[in-house]
Amino acid sequence: MKPLTTKSLERLLILASLLGLAGLATALVYVLYSTPYTMVLFMAGGITMIAAAILILAWVIVREV
Repeated sequence: MKPLTTKSLERLLILASLLGLAGLATALVYVLYSTPYTMVLFMAGGITMIAAAILILAWVIVREV
């Protein structure tokens, strides 16, 4: 596979960072306001965003190595 360009690499890393931070923000909301609705928000949305960030980072590492 051919390596990513610097611009696309930066965009993917920024996207992964923002997804990870948004996922962690849902965990913070769950800790501060613990209700069944915030639990669903964290379990469905937050974990999905964190998993997407991990997958993007793994894909970038595989492409660059």
